[in-house]
Amino acid sequence: WLAQQQAVIEAAAAAKRQAAQQAYDRSMGALNSAYGSAKNLLSENYNSSIGTMTESYNNGVAGVNRQADKTQNEAYINYMLSRRDLPQMMTAQGINGGAAESTLAGLANNYGNSRNEIDVGRNSSLTDLLQNYNANKASALQAYNSALADLENRRMAYQMQLEQALQQGIVSAANARYDALADIGNTYLANAQEWASSVADAAAAAAATTYTANNTPASVSAQQGASGAGSTNYSLINRLFGSGAGTDDVITQLSGMGYTPSMIQQMLMGYAG
Repeated sequence: WLAQQQAVIEAAAAAKRQAAQQAYDRSMGALNSAYGSAKNLLSENYNSSIGTMTESYNNGVAGVNRQADKTQNEAYINYMLSRRDLPQMMTAQGINGGAAESTLAGLANNYGNSRNEIDVGRNSSLTDLLQNYNANKASALQAYNSALADLENRRMAYQMQLEQALQQGIVSAANARYDALADIGNTYLANAQEWASSVADAAAAAAATTYTANNTPASVSAQQGASGAGSTNYSLINRLFGSGAGTDDVITQLSGMGYTPSMIQQMLMGYAG
């Protein structure tokens, strides 16, 4: 009888151990699945935030260069118009010889200074934008690595609980939930959106920065005779370039027709576009 009773006890203990092992295996499967999903979500959030920041940064760089290039073009047109008109003005005022040469040299110097100022503004905007981009990327990477370490620590803590339950033969371990693992990715995503917004705001501000061409063209009365002088005539500029004329010749011809520097700039920008 004792032997039978002992056999029953051992069978019950074995069944309990088996049930506990099965509970442990199921729980470990659920834990590993939750851990893998949380890790993948964290990785996706990180890559997405870096991608968003990079896109914003590139748009900002393009905007800065677009504004600076536009102003450089304006400075060039101003210079070409002044170079054409100054000799006429100096002759009318009796300026010649060394004084005339000095005036023309000053014109070229002003143009060079204007270009330099525009480039200084461009480089300053690009530098600030890059610093903001790199700082937010570094914050994103640091937070990502910290979240990965936190995720691993929580997984190990859950695993230890399951192993203790297995040793104690606790069958209910199979009912454990691992929501805290997913919370790590959600917390990172919230922070990532702030970093991405910071880069986007900086990029928008940099792209909206305007520059000034300080070399205003010389004041001289131009003959107003062309019927198209009051409008931006793109067909005209296309025809002038189509005849083989260079940019300098086109500027001279348009100015002689009565087009203003700003109109000429718009026409050239439209032609280049």
